[in-house]
Amino acid sequence: MYPSLFPPLDNFPYQNFGTFSECSADYISSYLSQFNSEDLATCLYTNRPTRKEFLNQFCQGLPGTKYGPDDQCKIFFGMNSSVCSSGNDKLLEGYVDYNRCRLELKDGSYVRLFQCSNEGDCENSYGVQDVFDGTRCLDEDGTMGDKYCYHGECQEKYKICNPEDYPGN
Repeated sequence: MYPSLFPPLDNFPYQNFGTFSECSADYISSYLSQFNSEDLATCLYTNRPTRKEFLNQFCQGLPGTKYGPDDQCKIFFGMNSSVCSSGNDKLLEGYVDYNRCRLELKDGSYVRLFQCSNEGDCENSYGVQDVFDGTRCLDEDGTMGDKYCYHGECQEKYKICNPEDYPGN
């Protein structure tokens, strides 16, 4: 397994959710090597992806295109958590509201982007304060279109990269 950005969750079906690039692994390894512990420096290289593997994985899109609101609940709050739709069927289909790509301050408190159940209990729920870039968002008129959250804004779909554009693959 590659070094991960998130702690491992028991029975989590999405392996290698967040992985480091070869360059990041080299940088972190270099930093850790100053502590004179071979184990610290070499642990990052276990099953390290090749440049081609990394680009192929990265170019598949932003995390939100792969992990919708329900998956994000599981990542942040555990496998027994799920999205609380509160009657919003579009949220169950993976769309956040147009203005829910960024945390907003309203009347002195932050408006949660959406809620996640606490083991099925939506009365005692967790508030999501950040969505993954690439999470689908509704058009301004509330219809399910082709827009995605990116840097806190709901915007048209875009292309991240094409692995064929990189020599040496």
